[in-house]
Amino acid sequence: MNYTITEDFTGGNITVVEISETKAEVRINYRDSEPWCYWAFKVSGASGKTITFNFGEDAVGYCGAAVSHDLKNWHWSHPDDYRDDEKDRESFTYTFADGEDEVYFAHNMLYNPSDFENVDFMEKYILCNDFGDIPVPMATMGEGEDVILMTARHHACEAPANYVLEGCLKELFENSIEGYKIIAVPFVDMKGVVCGDQGKGRKPHDHNRDYNEESLYPTVGAIKELLNNENVKYVFDFHSPCHLGSGNDSTSLVNAYECLKDEMLRLSKLFASEMTDDCFKFRDGRITWRDEPLKGTFSAYSGGLGKVDFVCTIENPYFGEPGNIMTQQNYLETGRAFGRAMKKFIETKSEM
Repeated sequence: MNYTITEDFTGGNITVVEISETKAEVRINYRDSEPWCYWAFKVSGASGKTITFNFGEDAVGYCGAAVSHDLKNWHWSHPDDYRDDEKDRESFTYTFADGEDEVYFAHNMLYNPSDFENVDFMEKYILCNDFGDIPVPMATMGEGEDVILMTARHHACEAPANYVLEGCLKELFENSIEGYKIIAVPFVDMKGVVCGDQGKGRKPHDHNRDYNEESLYPTVGAIKELLNNENVKYVFDFHSPCHLGSGNDSTSLVNAYECLKDEMLRLSKLFASEMTDDCFKFRDGRITWRDEPLKGTFSAYSGGLGKVDFVCTIENPYFGEPGNIMTQQNYLETGRAFGRAMKKFIETKSEM
């Protein structure tokens, strides 16, 4: 066979059951998390072969696997073959070109800590050390007593959200909001991102259920200190939803507090109005309404402090829908659109 399947890279996650010349039986390694969707592996030495990778469950996106040769640039293995039948998503087949000796495959288009180097226009700091003394990055820009706090990867597997966050930060660097400092924590579950964990439903609870009186995770504790010590007025938390299907295929906003309903509607309209042809599209009205915030979540904690004016979660799907498929570039552009909407939202709010 002369080829290998490994997870020995940042974000790697796979269990190899059996391999042959043309087929590999692989499984998601759930580790300490509930069954979810994330996997990522590297294939070496398969030049010239055609191999089917079978997961034994619905684990592959509508357009196949995300494919990369450098962990930076990604494309879908079957970009023109939208597969909406569950059985068709238990596997994908890939033909390795001659000389194509090392290829990365993943559930979604990964965004690793090294990718955050693109955000070179912000001041970088270490927020804290995660378990295993892994540094957790934090970045700031702008000046002002009031703070806009942005976070991503409360669940380690939700990489697409980072592209939207990056685009948003770039837009606000080029068109700043006067009087505000922006603080970004792009990898809340930093150890999970590095190790390739699901993160969602981590036992005994995940990072986005850790905002209680006593927090288990160092990063959550550090974010709570930020919220209490800084004059945070706006909180935006970037996520990705479930694997796919139903409302999980479109970008949506999540409203956690009934008192913020009118403001969420206003932000939704602004966001939709900023869409361009280069964006992954957001349609006005894609809002998930909750009667009350979920206990222990970042939004529940920050909104409950009494000093934060607005809290919003933005869900960014892993794959998308027909005619609106996720790519790295259109997610960056959607982030820019969200940044423009955010600027108008905050500036017009101050005028009310």
